[in-house]
Order: sequence, then structure tokens, then C-alpha cells
Amino acid sequence: MANLKDVTCPVCGPGMSYTVFSPAHLTGAVSQGFTARKTPDKLKFRYVRCRGCGLIYANPVLPPESLSALYNVGGFIQEPQLENMLSDYLAQIGRATTGLACKRVLEVGCANGELLLRAREAFGLDEVWGVEPCAEAYEAADMRIKPHILADIFREGLFPPGHFDLVMFFQVFDHIPAPNEFLNLVAHYLRPGGRLLALHHNIRAPMPVLLGRHAPTFNIQHVFLWDKHTMRRILENHGFTVEGIHGCWNSYYVDHVLRMLPLPRIVKNTLRKALGGLGLGNLRLRAYVENMVTLATKPA
Repeated sequence: MANLKDVTCPVCGPGMSYTVFSPAHLTGAVSQGFTARKTPDKLKFRYVRCRGCGLIYANPVLPPESLSALYNVGGFIQEPQLENMLSDYLAQIGRATTGLACKRVLEVGCANGELLLRAREAFGLDEVWGVEPCAEAYEAADMRIKPHILADIFREGLFPPGHFDLVMFFQVFDHIPAPNEFLNLVAHYLRPGGRLLALHHNIRAPMPVLLGRHAPTFNIQHVFLWDKHTMRRILENHGFTVEGIHGCWNSYYVDHVLRMLPLPRIVKNTLRKALGGLGLGNLRLRAYVENMVTLATKPA
């Protein structure tokens, strides 16, 4: 933690002041905070709020090269909730690919490629590629999709410029330490008129508003915490035309909800055991809790 670096608001730029939103909590093994899916560990950097646009972001944070190294060695966990996520994400891909004459699709942060595999089969995509920095997730990929996954960070030189009709990323953008550089790359790989599809946390959604700084949204993986306003601002700064940003309904197992709530461990374990014994842990709920989905177009 000795090499933490100050960052500036990526929407307003250097020179914009901020107020402190919540203090840092960095006790424990920081590397454990970068497992793909996990019980909340309450590790977090200090969060501040930009006085200009209202963006909440971690400051200071580890430099990008340190964060990349942590994601590279982070674990990949299979859990029942992933099936709900895949179903919800597929529905968004179906909407985003509607009307595209050609369907060359890139997913940034594709994990084991299961979503790409299902999307290719469900929507008859012409070409699919994924980029995934976590070695364990890459090794877990099905051989039907693994040749189409690059075990790498998202960077220039991976694909020809303007190659893709859709670049998508799910639960990724709030992890990105340099969002302006990231969006430059997205635009670089999109053809004119191509689409960007993003789904991730909305810090103004019901759960983080209700729980405040105790919401699991505040954790060491999330560098920038976007809302509809700041998401629109940064995309328009990069020349994208925003087609829509809206709250996203998702499916959750009751057991997953209990596991992620900021309750004492003994309380959560007791509730999970009791509901599991009654066969209610796998009851599926559908609600608008904390996510938003964004669809934007690169100018022709």
C-alpha cells in the first residue's frame, strides 16, 4: 500500500476539487479482494466525490500495473448466481445486436468465455472474441470458445482498428483504473456506427442509496462508481452518441442476496442455513437493485 497514487476525475479532468466520501479500510490480504466472485471482505480505498460532476471514485489507489497484476492472479469462482447473470446479460446482447448488418463482437473481461459461447449460438454472431486478464478464468474456458479468447489486458494491437460491430463489457467499467484510455481503445476497435454495450453498478441505484457507504458496491475492486449522469458525460466526451442508459432488472438467488448483504457473519450464516434447510436458498428473485445498462454508438 506504500505506492498508492493520486488520481483525478476522468470526467472533469485535473484541477477539479473533491470532498471525502468515505475513509479507506485496507486491513487484511489485499490480493484476496481481487477474486472474481466472493463474500464481501469490506476492503476498500478512500472514496471521494468530485465537486464538478459528482462522480464518486477511489483516491488514492494502486497504480494500473499493480492492479493488472492482482487481476492476473485473482481466482475465478463458479457459483449458482453466475447462471442468473448469464441469462440477464444474454438478453442485453440480443437487444444490442438487433439491427446490426454484421455481427462481429468483442467482450472485454470475458472470464471463461461462457457468455460469448452462448451469445454466438443464440444470436448467430458472425465472429466473437474475448479479452481476459485472469489466468485461472482463461484456463477454465470451454475449448469451443478458448481459441477466441486472448489471455491479456485490453490494449492496442490486439485486433485491427475498426474491426468490431459491438464491443461489450459486463461488470468491468467500474474496475477500470484509466477509463478515458479504455474508451479510446473501445472507439479504436469499433467500426463507425458500431455499438458499445456496458452493464455495471449504478451508485445512485436503490441498494447503494439505501445502504450508503456500507453497500458492497464500495470495495477495493471498484475504482470509479458511475451513475447515469457521469456515464453519459464521459461517453459524450469521447464522441459517442448515447442511445440509452437505464436501470437494469436482474435475477438473484436468495442465498446470494444474503451472502452479499453487509450483515455480521454469524447472522448471515444463520439465515443462509435456515433458508437453505427450508429449500428457499435457491428461490429466484427479480429486482432493480444496483445495475444499469448503457448502449451507445460510435459516430459514422
